Amino acid sequence: MYLCLFLFLVNRKCNIYEKLQPRMKLLYKVGFLAVIMMFFSCSVKKNSWKNRNYHAMTTWFNTLFNGQEAMDTRLRELRAAHTDDYFETLNVEPFSEFVINNSAENITYTDPFSQPIGGGMGSSLMGGEQSSGRSGFEKAEEKALKAIATHSMIINREERNKVIARAYLMLGQARYYQGKPFQAMDALQQVVRTLPFDKHVETAKYYMALSNLQSGNPSAAADILEEMYENPDLKKSMKANVAKQFAWVYVKQGELEKAIETLDQAIEYTSNKDDKARFNFIQGQLLTKLEKYDEANAKFEKSFRLKPNFEMEARSKVWQALNFDPSMHNHADYSHNMHRMIRAGAYAAYQNEFYYALGRMAEKIDSNGLAERYYTQALERPVSDPRFRGETFAAFGNLKFENAEYVYATAYYDSAVTVLPESKRRTELTRMRDDLQKVMEKYYLVKRNDSILRLTQMSPAEKETYFNDHIAALKKQDEERRKREEEEATVFQTQSRSPGFSNTFGDERGSNRFYFYSQSAKNSGETEFRRIWGAPQLRDNWRQSVSGSTITDQIAALTGTQDMANPRRYELEFYLERIPTSPAEIRGLKVARDTTEFSLGNDYFDKFENAEIATTTLEHLLETPPHAEDLTLKAYYNLYRINKESNPALAEKYKNIVLNQYPNTLYAEFILNPEADFTEANTSEVIELYNRAFDAYEEEDYLAVSELSNQAFAEHGNAEIIAKFAILNAYAEGAINGREAYIAALERVLILYEGTEEAALAQRILNRLNGVEEEIIPEPEVAQPSSTATPGRQPAQQAPAAPQQRRPGQTQQQPRQQQQRPGQQQNITPQNRMQQPGQGVNPMRRN
Repeated sequence: MYLCLFLFLVNRKCNIYEKLQPRMKLLYKVGFLAVIMMFFSCSVKKNSWKNRNYHAMTTWFNTLFNGQEAMDTRLRELRAAHTDDYFETLNVEPFSEFVINNSAENITYTDPFSQPIGGGMGSSLMGGEQSSGRSGFEKAEEKALKAIATHSMIINREERNKVIARAYLMLGQARYYQGKPFQAMDALQQVVRTLPFDKHVETAKYYMALSNLQSGNPSAAADILEEMYENPDLKKSMKANVAKQFAWVYVKQGELEKAIETLDQAIEYTSNKDDKARFNFIQGQLLTKLEKYDEANAKFEKSFRLKPNFEMEARSKVWQALNFDPSMHNHADYSHNMHRMIRAGAYAAYQNEFYYALGRMAEKIDSNGLAERYYTQALERPVSDPRFRGETFAAFGNLKFENAEYVYATAYYDSAVTVLPESKRRTELTRMRDDLQKVMEKYYLVKRNDSILRLTQMSPAEKETYFNDHIAALKKQDEERRKREEEEATVFQTQSRSPGFSNTFGDERGSNRFYFYSQSAKNSGETEFRRIWGAPQLRDNWRQSVSGSTITDQIAALTGTQDMANPRRYELEFYLERIPTSPAEIRGLKVARDTTEFSLGNDYFDKFENAEIATTTLEHLLETPPHAEDLTLKAYYNLYRINKESNPALAEKYKNIVLNQYPNTLYAEFILNPEADFTEANTSEVIELYNRAFDAYEEEDYLAVSELSNQAFAEHGNAEIIAKFAILNAYAEGAINGREAYIAALERVLILYEGTEEAALAQRILNRLNGVEEEIIPEPEVAQPSSTATPGRQPAQQAPAAPQQRRPGQTQQQPRQQQQRPGQQQNITPQNRMQQPGQGVNPMRRN
């Protein structure tokens, strides 16, 4: 059409019409007549054959075609950029879900009913308006709106341009892909309402189901999909789409068996080999969740044999290995299969994943040494996926955790957190690392204080001998380190002469080619970097873990030996002058050491469910012996509590000790009557005692606060208000002994009075001290002479449930166990007084 118009204009200017050949003349005449007809066929209000066909043709070729191309291109880009998370159930579509987009609408269109007759001719004929600069789904939406506004032919309430159905379909699809489900459904309903017998109606219904899923209405989506699936005339390709989305609805609802059955139908109706492989892999994942490992592995094998791509093929074999069950499968066969994959050149990029799977298999046959070797090999291979690198670190950490090597476990969990992308799994591992870090701080505080206390008991000669030996060992270590560093420097200088390194930056022969100008050098460097470091998060000091750069650094930080680079480290006096000599200081070390070891023993059981180490720790505390008789009683009672299920004979031993040596205590009563409630209502005497303690606190007489609290614990241990004494005494404890004692006292409040407002207050203060939150800590209040003046209490008869997880932080928060009965709080009254603790926590005043 445009060519004919061009020839017409040329003829007017150049007068060449007479020179054209006869056939060319005929073509010219036909084209010219076509142009004239088009001028009179562009009206959207005339229901004629030429008008309908003209607008149908221009709707597609002049508008919708470009929108469809833009949408298809964007989908291809998303599919190519998508990375599947194989540790989660794969989506039935090979790209991420299109989430709801609540941003303001930025695409406008003209009301089709406001267009003048023939209004679309100019833009259609002459190529349309200038490009808006949009691309992808926005461009598709824009083109669809333009087609509807320009070419819709609603005459006598009926759409005469059938291609408009395609325009509404494209509009709905573009909006769905942009995360605008409700607007998408408005457009898609137009296809069904306007042209109910159009060929695009089923596709529109399908996208209406997807939009309902996107908007959070799976039941409406299921109704549409079910209606479509029962249609006997539905094409096989559409039946496959309906079946896979139906299966995804079942996955979301947790009906895994139905999802597997529906995916069988999707596999039956689809002809796409890659889709078949994907659906089989998803079935394998779902069967794995149902613990049907043989059936799952059969599905993974089908996925592998369909050869979709190297990634899914490798992961199919990895998941078969992860489903290994030594009670049903032969380890040698599975191991041989994995090693065969390692040797296959096509899967060289996934060797780290195969070694990870081999390590997991070795764990299942209780060969932890072999598992460690495989995990080490996995970490030495290039990173195929940060998630696998993170899971390898986590698995290594689990091995160390099982062996009670908690410092090493902390470091491996920290490495896992560093390389994993943001996810629920990363949050779980972060919690595991943080729990272990806190326990290790307690462990090394006990070790450090033990060492210092031993030194205080040595004679001057013994101290000199001890530190002279330490200085000699330190000099030897420093000399070995110096030699090692010299050797490494020599090797570095020798290797830096190689063309692969120094020549890239320019050398003495005159080359000045910069490293980053060489694409091959850049690619090689990036590969090597990822092999060593993985994919670290963008942050300062990324090479160092949160806990320290090395295990040695972490232990040095925890034991307080970080200053070993001090220039005085070879001087005997440097160590002797640091040994405490004040009785009050030595007593403070002993108090902190005993209370921390008591808390540590309970943490081993309550956080890690390790009754053996918890028992060993508390028994070691009793051998010390503890600084106070009350702490001894608590240790005996907790040894009974910890071993009641796992070691009844040992629990009976400590039960008898409590009953025989401490018969008139709350712990003995609780052992004899675990269902009884020993909590008593407040009396005027205990209220008055609390107000005296409060007054003493306001006057900064912290020793009096501690003494009055001890009196309350001894005389009114079952009173409701006893938790208030505990939190008040914690403030005084910190003012006397400093931050560590303050933290230990607050932790005891958490343990002894769980479920009370005082325990919640203690937790908020601990969070503040640890920098977790910046919340203003509420001030304690003066007690009133009423039993209702204090907050709710923890019922004495509620025995705690055992933790549900083996390791800290997995899947859900570990439940805190009630470790003591209220009323037996141990309080310390050392002689030295220190500044009020809290670092920003408001001092307590009477309200």
